[in-house]
Amino acid sequence: MQNSPTTFLIPHEIDVEILGKTTGGKVSSAKIALSPMERGFGYTLGNALRRVLLSSMAGVAIVEVQIKGVRHEYDTIEGMETDVLNLLLNLKGVSLILYESNFAEITLNKQGGGDVTAADLVLPANMEIANPDHFLTKLNNRGSLDMKIKARRGCGYESVEQRFANEDKNFEKTTNTIYMDASYSPVKRVIYQVERTRVEQQTNLDKLIIELETDGTLDPTAAIRRATTLICKQLEPFADLESKEIISMKADSDQVDGVFLKSVIELNLSARSANCLNRENIEYVGDLVSQTETQLLGKPSFGKKSLQEIKDILKEMDLSLGMQVDNWPPKHIRKEEEESEEDMEQDLELKEEEGNQDEDSQEEANQEEVEANREEDETS
Repeated sequence: MQNSPTTFLIPHEIDVEILGKTTGGKVSSAKIALSPMERGFGYTLGNALRRVLLSSMAGVAIVEVQIKGVRHEYDTIEGMETDVLNLLLNLKGVSLILYESNFAEITLNKQGGGDVTAADLVLPANMEIANPDHFLTKLNNRGSLDMKIKARRGCGYESVEQRFANEDKNFEKTTNTIYMDASYSPVKRVIYQVERTRVEQQTNLDKLIIELETDGTLDPTAAIRRATTLICKQLEPFADLESKEIISMKADSDQVDGVFLKSVIELNLSARSANCLNRENIEYVGDLVSQTETQLLGKPSFGKKSLQEIKDILKEMDLSLGMQVDNWPPKHIRKEEEESEEDMEQDLELKEEEGNQDEDSQEEANQEEVEANREEDETS
């Protein structure tokens, strides 16, 4: 298989190996292999996928707990063999799946001796537990546990302070409610490695292998799809970068295509044509293409041969006469023209002053000559 130097391989071989499931039968870990890739692309894509998988997957977490007879997390419950703090830590390990909603309320009412597990939680109709055998606490024969729990959907990690900052300003904490930091990410572990693979005669290709473990609420293959979609959406604006850059350049009043800033001297025109343009102060290509054929033919000593010569040269540059050049002339050229006009005005003023001085000197010389002639006449 021979590829063009500018053609890159597209991975098309995918192998998925299931490594583990939760107690509820949900797939929680898998190994996904993707090949073949051009050399170096395995590390590039593997690192990007790993970072997105660990930081940007949405999930559900318990954020508030109300326990009957408990005022804070350091309190104790009669008949419960673990303290409240350990109970809260175990609640964080409950893997929840929430459908068609972002919030849910859960209850638990357990009496008598025995273990309390996630299966004892009373869920709304749109919620499911991926690990129902997850241990929460243990009660003796005299113990009882009555809880109200709130869960919500989120992304990444959110502290209690961050959550209150994002809530309505009128929101106030309620008494006897324990607020918990939330780790929403369903992804527990991501490991990737890159191996060598071959396709026909090419032996230096990459094979990307990702080993992914979740809490069972998100299938590993679905996690890969979500991460890939998220990366693609983040990169979409770069695909249109060229067209957007052109638009921004047109919007910028100081930006002009460099071809219009070339001097007409660089066009290698004949001496006759170049002299005609120089006399009319047409110095740049932008000045030249702004002229129409009628305007050029109206210039002194500018004929049809010079016109045809200029049209042929502009055609080779994909330009023509009579063009509307946006933002022409640019600021620096306008400034030069204004300075040139000021210099010309100053030169004219100096010439006028010099002319006036010459006229005054001539008048004085004439007056002296008349007086000298008069004195000679009187003497004779």
